[in-house]
Amino acid sequence: MILSILTTLARSNPSLKNRNMFNFVKPHQDKIKSNYINLIGIFFVCVSLYAIYILFKENKNRDYGPGSLPFKNTTTADEEANFLNIYKNLIVTSDGKVLDRNILLNDSNNQQISFAKLISSKGNCVVLRAGLGDKYRLSHFFSLLNPLKNKKNILLILDRAPHKKTILKLSKEIKIYYLQSIYQSFNIPLEGKGLPYFFQIDSTLKISKILVPFEDSPTLTIRYLDKFSPDQNRVFIPPNRH
Repeated sequence: MILSILTTLARSNPSLKNRNMFNFVKPHQDKIKSNYINLIGIFFVCVSLYAIYILFKENKNRDYGPGSLPFKNTTTADEEANFLNIYKNLIVTSDGKVLDRNILLNDSNNQQISFAKLISSKGNCVVLRAGLGDKYRLSHFFSLLNPLKNKKNILLILDRAPHKKTILKLSKEIKIYYLQSIYQSFNIPLEGKGLPYFFQIDSTLKISKILVPFEDSPTLTIRYLDKFSPDQNRVFIPPNRH
């Protein structure tokens, strides 16, 4: 209505037309448009911040990295259920596999030894695969070994030759071995996933009783080790991270 009146006045009065009566209307319209754009922008920013908050809240107690317990303050039964739920497929497809008898190891003196002969001479062993570069996991594992009396039968098997300082530090407690070639692998589904895991191995190199340990709750690991008699050996093998 107002625009219609202004248009009529502008057309009927040349002086008003020359001064362009619409000059004061257009800025007002632009201001309203600008306000709407600002409001829409603020709305989307708020929605985005809220979405980020929800994602953070949901993932606060969840760790997708290997070896971490996703549900804290749980009972042992809960831990076992969580363990099976997370790693069931990898465990089922790895359990019962027979490892390659041609795998070669080197000891801390760089002397070659057959992995098959080493295990055969020791009988049934408990093996742990974990990352050599992950100092936290190594420290965590050795903290569980400290209470054990029969440490002389524990073997440490690495992907590659460790630093001399590491050899000097660890060889006081454990005899160290490492894979002769980085291209060798135990060739089971759990390999190459960046996961530390325990398994039992017999003289035929058949593996069983796999456990992926939770660092946040060592209960399962302690119970796992306690199920084996003291005369059985515990073998520690950090895996290939390539």
